[in-house]
Amino acid sequence: MATISTTATIQSKPQQACPKSGTDGTTAGDTTPCTPCKEDVGWRKIVRNFTPSWFAVTMGTGIVSILLHNLPYNATWISHGLAVAFFILNVGLFTIFTGITVLRYALYPEIWKAMVIHPAQSMFLGCFPMGFATIINMMIFVCAPAWGKWVVSWAWGFWWLDAALSLATCITVPFVILPPKEAIVSVFLPIGPLGQGGFGIQQLGKVSLKLLPQSTAFTTAAPGAVHGGEILYFLGIFLALIMWGFALVWLSFALISIVTMQKFPFNMGWWGFTFPLGVMATCTGMLAQDLDSTFFRVMTMIFSLSVCLLWLLVAVRTLHQAISGEIFFAPCLKDLRDKQAQAGSDRRV
Repeated sequence: MATISTTATIQSKPQQACPKSGTDGTTAGDTTPCTPCKEDVGWRKIVRNFTPSWFAVTMGTGIVSILLHNLPYNATWISHGLAVAFFILNVGLFTIFTGITVLRYALYPEIWKAMVIHPAQSMFLGCFPMGFATIINMMIFVCAPAWGKWVVSWAWGFWWLDAALSLATCITVPFVILPPKEAIVSVFLPIGPLGQGGFGIQQLGKVSLKLLPQSTAFTTAAPGAVHGGEILYFLGIFLALIMWGFALVWLSFALISIVTMQKFPFNMGWWGFTFPLGVMATCTGMLAQDLDSTFFRVMTMIFSLSVCLLWLLVAVRTLHQAISGEIFFAPCLKDLRDKQAQAGSDRRV
């Protein structure tokens, strides 16, 4: 009877839950398996661990369907058979993945923030709109000719939705992990190469327009052909416009970063505001001359006056802290002192 009672007690004792520190069914420092948590088995494990990187599958599958449909040397069984099969597979995968993703963040809303601030997983958020874009393209290629114009209307609506999702991803993801407050001004630095590059390439185009006709370069061209200098001149303007557009996008990112950063201390890095915006102003001014554009003239005035005001602001702050001595601070010396203290040195740095 005692044996039966002991056995019943053991059987009625609840199983030990798997501790959070273990992910493989064992405790830290112990090789004895324990009962897995309900969140780490079955469908819950799949949902909890279903990351945005899964939508890279829909990107790859979708582009295969588009390529098969648009092959230059094609056959009906490929363009309207195999391509459609990949399209249907892609729609199915995208629908399933979207459902699991919605379920993931509905059941475990705390995972959303953890995923967004993760330096690697947040980079895959763009896979969702990109995968969706492949479906929209195939709707136009395959469904619209077969089913009529109403598919075009749906595709048009889906395109606007996808564009909004893409824009939201591009705008929000870069601001998830911002530089520290002391280095936030560094977000302006990429504007410099774009602005200076746009200005420089326009100058090269102008020089080519003037000097190439005086040289023997491109003399093998047929009579009456467009001169090489003219080609390089127009190409310089075109490339400058592209670089100016990239600079404007990055300027938007930089301004939003500064606005979202509530307060950040003044330091010598603030001088990073002036030069990048200044060279962008020079690029804008050159475009205003070459294109005879009122828009670029107005933008040149805005950028130039902004640089002047920024210079005045930063110069006053620099002079004030230089007089007080507050600005003479080298963070690297603290690390050097710590290393010397660990080494037992008494030398003052």
